[in-house]
Amino acid sequence: MKRKFGRVGKPSPGVVVGIIALVFAISGVAVAGIPKSGLKLGMFQDQSRDTLAGTGVIQYAAAAHNTGDVAVDQVLQYAVACELSKKATAGGYKWTAAPPPQTAFQYVDGYPNGSGYVVRIRALHATQLDNQNLSVFANCVKSRAQRGTPPS
Repeated sequence: MKRKFGRVGKPSPGVVVGIIALVFAISGVAVAGIPKSGLKLGMFQDQSRDTLAGTGVIQYAAAAHNTGDVAVDQVLQYAVACELSKKATAGGYKWTAAPPPQTAFQYVDGYPNGSGYVVRIRALHATQLDNQNLSVFANCVKSRAQRGTPPS
């Protein structure tokens, strides 16, 4: 009697490569083209180097502030500056002592301004926000170029 499906022959090279790729994919083995020493800025093209933000170590900058005597509905602005060769990518603020009640202030906004980070707070209740200590901080990184204008 003749076999219905025929004889299984030698697999083609494409099938062998496909099976090997399938085994690697299922087992999670991967090979990356990144050197063991890591990526260096010199490995990128000039136009790519200019668009990379944070080519180096992140530096944290902080500045302590006191609200002083405030008036109701006054917008208070506090800032921290990065070193000259670095730009702020993110930041924020923190009350250094017991924070005032949430009804005493309103967080307006916070943004990097090119050379540092700015935080703006609106006083809603003057006596509860008088002479409060806060710290403004920024993540500063080295960047070759900066495009656009920061918010005003």
